[in-house]
Amino acid sequence: MLNVHASISRASISKSVSAAACVILLLMVWWIYQPGTGGPLLLDDWGNLSVLEDSPIEDWNSFRSFVFGNASGPTGRPVSMLSFLIDGHSWPIDVVSSKQTNILIHLLNALSLLVLALCVFHRVGVKGPRIWLLALLSTSYWVLHPLNVSTVLYLIQRMTQLATLFTLLGLICFFVGRSLIVRDVTKGMTLLFLALFPFGLLAVLSKENGVLLLASIVIIEMTLLQTMESNKAYKHWLRFGVVLPLCLFVLYLAITFPSAIEGYDFRSFSLFERLLTESRILVYYLANIFIPQTQGFGLYHDDIIVSTSLWQPLTTVFSVVCILSLLVSAINLRAREPMLSFSVLWFFTWHILESSYLPLELYFEHRNYLPMIGPILAGAYYLMRAVDLVPWKHLSSFVLAVAVVWLLYLGSLTSQLSRLWGGTGALISHWAEQHPNSIRAQSDMAVLLAEIGAAPQGLARLQSLSPRYPEDISLQLQIFNYSCSNRLETQQSLKQIADIENSEISLNDINVQVREMITNLRLRTCAYPNKLEMLSLMDSIDNLKMNSGERANFDILYSELLVHYELIDEALSKLDNALEAVPSVDVAIRQSTLAGSVGRFDQALKILEKAYQADKQRSFLLPSRFEEIDGWRKRIEALQ
Repeated sequence: MLNVHASISRASISKSVSAAACVILLLMVWWIYQPGTGGPLLLDDWGNLSVLEDSPIEDWNSFRSFVFGNASGPTGRPVSMLSFLIDGHSWPIDVVSSKQTNILIHLLNALSLLVLALCVFHRVGVKGPRIWLLALLSTSYWVLHPLNVSTVLYLIQRMTQLATLFTLLGLICFFVGRSLIVRDVTKGMTLLFLALFPFGLLAVLSKENGVLLLASIVIIEMTLLQTMESNKAYKHWLRFGVVLPLCLFVLYLAITFPSAIEGYDFRSFSLFERLLTESRILVYYLANIFIPQTQGFGLYHDDIIVSTSLWQPLTTVFSVVCILSLLVSAINLRAREPMLSFSVLWFFTWHILESSYLPLELYFEHRNYLPMIGPILAGAYYLMRAVDLVPWKHLSSFVLAVAVVWLLYLGSLTSQLSRLWGGTGALISHWAEQHPNSIRAQSDMAVLLAEIGAAPQGLARLQSLSPRYPEDISLQLQIFNYSCSNRLETQQSLKQIADIENSEISLNDINVQVREMITNLRLRTCAYPNKLEMLSLMDSIDNLKMNSGERANFDILYSELLVHYELIDEALSKLDNALEAVPSVDVAIRQSTLAGSVGRFDQALKILEKAYQADKQRSFLLPSRFEEIDGWRKRIEALQ
């Protein structure tokens, strides 16, 4: 009896200590990340959130347009877009408040991971105070890891954070429901359904790779739960709630594969080269999980070397062998070492969309936010196993002390990065020095130098990229625009840029540079060639490969230039092309307004029919713009 009471007492003390340590950990993480909240908006932050500048949230229709009108992915990610309204409804947004919300979500994810870790370690036989210790150490390692800084402080990656949160909550429901269903079918089935609805659905509507929650359930069932008792109710749920939707998703990927890989027409690498390069990147990700650092961490990795074969660079073949060895080991050791199998399959499964065949950019650290959980849990578990093999009674205390020191070291690295992210100048300068061949890093640095009166140095940075990207017309046009805007001597004329052989667009959006060029032309910021040479440049760009969205935007900009030269018929024709690429109410109204402005009222009314048609084709979640279109129609009829 005394032993029972002593055991209960130790368990209670362990939980209390763990709870206190958890509170301290969360406060520590909040404090570490605070300096980073003062940093700038970056990359996709602008594209996704600056729409509030033109359309602040003032009524139900503007709310629907913002939440359901995002084009980041097939679903529009409405849950993530809705979350941004927590911090403001108009532009400019409160960046500090928005990033603090990201930090809070990171802390919620840590708490969810703690509970999930308890479920995982319980399944592999960890008992007593150790289970709390391992769960807390694993959670601490993840939440303090510097690899997560670019997820937490890159505002738009709240999408990744929310998908992670709902995935973790769904998996917790799965674990508990899976244990309960044998004893209580009603309670167990309720939790299993909650794992999919709402949590699985919310994960998908936060970011599309939340659908991999289904795959992770299958992995857990095949590894950690392979010997667990089951019943008919659970088997039906697994078959029809998880396996069937997962098979349908795989079928969807197979059907859409041809259209998906069309994106490689606009990339500087092929599908084969991407797969080879991703093998190196995945091994690099794994190395950074266990050997964290601050050098090289950041947002800009557009300068990464592409693997052109297994031997070029040579690390490619070693990376492929490493990945294949891990996968084969995970399958072969599934019965004997379920934790190893779980961690390997978890990591690669959660990378299977963003780090495989889809023509996305090659490297982003936020892709590890959820995948790294598997290797971290396995690392903690096998560290405990290793300690048990050594018969030194003080080894556990020694290892725990080392682990605490290691966690403090992790916190110091994350703190360094957080302070760096908190200052625009320091952050951009650091990335520019770390990535001398990155177009994005050097472009940002050039803008920064221009702002402080050092434009010549900024131009030198941009020009230094020309030998590496000699055929990138976007870079050459950027150099011209930068020279023009800052009254510097241009390296190449627009005619020379138009005559570049085998020209291509590497990374930068060509439309950003075209827009700046047209703006400078209108403002007469610098000398421009005659009309024929300008149109020749635009025709050269027009011949480049672009996706439909870029093509539509380019045609709109081309129409603006043609209007500047009073070539109305040609401008209307370009807007026709834009409408063909992406049917849009805005483009149809723009085209109708242009026709009406030169007295072609019949044509303007006819064009408005395209606006009505585009409005009918909108998603049912988006508000109708019928009244706006009808208002334009009445104004044109009045002018008639």
